[in-house]
Amino acid sequence: MNAQHSDSPKKQISLRLRLALSFSFIAFLAVGISLLIAYLNYSQQLRSDLRQRLLNIVSLAALQQDGDAFVQINSEQDPAFDQIRIQNLKIRKSDPDLRFVYTMRYDDQGIYFVVDAVTPGEPGSSPYGTRYFEPGPVLEANYKTINRPMVESTFYTDEYGTFISAYAPFYTSSGEFAGIIGADITAANVLAKERQVLFRFIVIFIIILPLIAGVGWILGIGIVKPIAALTEASTRIAGGDLDYRPEIKANSFEISLLNKAFFSTADRLQSVISGLEERVAERTRGLERRAIQLQVTADVGRAVTQLRDLDELLTTTTQMINERFNFYHVGIFLLDEKGEYAVLRASNSEGGKRMLARGHKLKVGQVGIVGYATGTGEPRIALDVGKDAVFFDNPDLPETRSELALPLTVGEKVLGALDVQSTQEAAFNEDDITILKVLADQVAIAIDNARLISDTQAALETSRRAYREISRSGWERLLQDKKTEVGYVSLATGDIKPVAGKAKSEFQKAITTGKPVLSNKDATLHMPITVRGEVIGVIQLDKPKDGGRWTLDDVAIANTMIEQLGTALESARLYSEIRQRAERENIISSIATKISTSVRLDTILHNTVQELGKTFGNSEIILQLGDQKTKGKSRE
Repeated sequence: MNAQHSDSPKKQISLRLRLALSFSFIAFLAVGISLLIAYLNYSQQLRSDLRQRLLNIVSLAALQQDGDAFVQINSEQDPAFDQIRIQNLKIRKSDPDLRFVYTMRYDDQGIYFVVDAVTPGEPGSSPYGTRYFEPGPVLEANYKTINRPMVESTFYTDEYGTFISAYAPFYTSSGEFAGIIGADITAANVLAKERQVLFRFIVIFIIILPLIAGVGWILGIGIVKPIAALTEASTRIAGGDLDYRPEIKANSFEISLLNKAFFSTADRLQSVISGLEERVAERTRGLERRAIQLQVTADVGRAVTQLRDLDELLTTTTQMINERFNFYHVGIFLLDEKGEYAVLRASNSEGGKRMLARGHKLKVGQVGIVGYATGTGEPRIALDVGKDAVFFDNPDLPETRSELALPLTVGEKVLGALDVQSTQEAAFNEDDITILKVLADQVAIAIDNARLISDTQAALETSRRAYREISRSGWERLLQDKKTEVGYVSLATGDIKPVAGKAKSEFQKAITTGKPVLSNKDATLHMPITVRGEVIGVIQLDKPKDGGRWTLDDVAIANTMIEQLGTALESARLYSEIRQRAERENIISSIATKISTSVRLDTILHNTVQELGKTFGNSEIILQLGDQKTKGKSRE
């Protein structure tokens, strides 16, 4: 018995069980790796989406900041402090994951907080002026040169906790840097979501373990080779080789079905992943392009609305559009005075400059896409200029393949057109048209404002010249009537009437230059009296013999007083003219009343001569009706 026992083969695990265990183990491993990869992908995508969301939040928040009010904040007592705090607190409460929203500035000592969007008494807040000693790596490296939204690459820890943060600069209405707005999401929120998903994956893994073991036991040894091949395929596909498709020979109907099902699932998975990646990439590109376009539109709009000279405005606009959008040709047409032609006024391209030199113009409503846009007031786009019957084939722009013309309108009035051309076919999409339409509206308003300002300034200057001429004539008549001289008087003829011979040169110099003149070792000051830019006289001011010299402060005080004197003299002259005019009108009215009360011819003639005699003093008045043969004459 002992011998037989010792010679009998040892009991071993059956091949079916071994295969089942092997299959189960491989299946467990494949599922575990798949779940782990899925979890890691989820975690990475979660953090990527979080960073993108933070970028979007700070980008929008930066656009909502009032840079002009922000730069005026010097303490928490400033009115703008609470205004910005309440506004940013709304932004913070709009997203439950946001922990902090705050604005910052920097100086020679580093970064400091200005407005922290917190409720009063909230723990962890940073009062105005608090130094930020432990900023994130991205902020620390870029806060002096930041010109676009930025986000930290990963979580970082500072004195306030562990966060992932994003920052964006904002500006004043004049385009000057105002400050930086930041937003934080704590690591706890993100890690909690990751743990929750990890727990779900573990539960799923635990649930499918018995199923995998059962399938392994049922399939057994008969599916060793197909299962091994499928396991290898599963491992490679789970590792990222989505194109792996081995040829597997099934030795049973079930294995054949499994083979087909497995690779069909892999195909669908590859298609879904590829589609998702493409959609995400396309959406990301679209968002980035739109954000860039919006920023460019804001920059160009802000720049052109600050210009007042029309030619400078048009040239700057074409240059900025070309630099930011990189078009082949950008031109601005304005309608002529009759509205018959659209005349090219500015361009960035070499061909456009040649067109400018020869006065290029297009018939409104008849020639080219620009003519269509200015004639109808509607945009016109040619995605393929070779197929557009309206397109004007310009030899100066031979590389044009697509063109967009946008009317420049203010209200119902068409001022001209913005013409954009590209060397690519179908270069403009709906987003481009929308962005450029907004830009065209801004340019049209800026052009209209520049024209209004120019017309207003011309009218104002004409009015000023006319009033100066009237004032000068009035003073000339006044001084001639009074026959008086005060110092030196400059008349419209350019003559100068002296008062004292020894002071002639100083008086004449003050009148000629219109500026103060010091003489007698700075003890005598001659100050011109000006009215509406015209010198009407000079005041001589002498220091006492022991009074020293006239200082710059003395001259400034004297100048202020003499300016008031000029205003008073002009008011007095105007009052005198008005009073004289009133007296004349009163005399005329009185004479007319007395004459009109009479009905007899002799009485009317008598009263007329009598009243004229009273009016003109000792003058002899003769009133006679009829021709030379008439004998009657009334005289007094």
